[in-house]
Amino acid sequence: TPVFVVESIPVEEGSPYARRVQHVDGARWVVTQVEYYRPEDRLLKTLEARWQEVDGIWAWE
Repeated sequence: TPVFVVESIPVEEGSPYARRVQHVDGARWVVTQVEYYRPEDRLLKTLEARWQEVDGIWAWE
């Protein structure tokens, strides 16, 4: 299954994060992981999302 990596950089100043890196499952089109980086480009935290299919719709566990 392909995984797409999407990097987001804030347009407006004042964001606590310099960038976010999102991992998207190419088969289900859901975000499975988000990495949040500080302005000095140091990893601050990582969100890992687990999904389950409920009545044909993907939902967070």
